[in-house]
Amino acid sequence: MATLPLFPLGTVLVPGARLPLRIFEPRYVEMLRSLLEERESPEFGVVAIRAGHEVGADNVGALFGVGCTALLTHVERMADGSYTVLARGARRFTVDAVDTRAQPYLVGEVTWIPEDDGDVGRCVGLARVLRARLVAYSMLFEGGSDAAADEHGDQRDPVSGSRPTDLRALSYRVGELVALAITDRQALLEAPTTEDRLALARRLVRREIVIVDRLGALPHTVAPDTFSAN
Repeated sequence: MATLPLFPLGTVLVPGARLPLRIFEPRYVEMLRSLLEERESPEFGVVAIRAGHEVGADNVGALFGVGCTALLTHVERMADGSYTVLARGARRFTVDAVDTRAQPYLVGEVTWIPEDDGDVGRCVGLARVLRARLVAYSMLFEGGSDAAADEHGDQRDPVSGSRPTDLRALSYRVGELVALAITDRQALLEAPTTEDRLALARRLVRREIVIVDRLGALPHTVAPDTFSAN
């Protein structure tokens, strides 16, 4: 079991994803400084909030039980004392307990979740269908057609490759490529294997395509480089 400083956010971080942040609240500034001083590879745990925008000592139950570490890749101190930070999603973990008293910020006792790909052969087939559906989804914004997307899915594949690591990256990236609800993104993060995640992603993308087609409305998306304020 390991311990991690926890950063509750209104979003789900997954392995490989970029996380831009602006950190200004005193307790998280202290957390950041402590990480930079004490760790060679500074990382903290990002855990999504079920509802609302803030989690304190009295409502840690508002946090989901599975999170992902954010490995710091760039830190810049601003003139007002705040920090702009770039981090990358690294390792998944389960939150076993939360200490609300040791620090001004939450500290979690966590268990690392291993990356299991499942049946790689089935992953390849699931990924092929998922890629075609991702193209179909993207073409909804361009006035294209599902048939064209199915025919040219491989050529317009947003995440190419058939190695297990490529398939894993694709399974995690779906939440970035499609405007999914936070509960859907959390379900993808919690999926036990790449195979399970690809199967779930395939269903979710198909659902979104049907919704857009029937309602005739496109979902609102947030630019991936938007800085999240704590």
